Amino acid sequence: MHYFYYFNLKIIYYSRSYSHQ
Repeated sequence: MHYFYYFNLKIIYYSRSYSHQ
């Protein structure tokens, strides 16, 4: 379950970074 949480955080983080570009 923890892995899923980290995976979600990664996606959100990458999404925000991608949006910034």
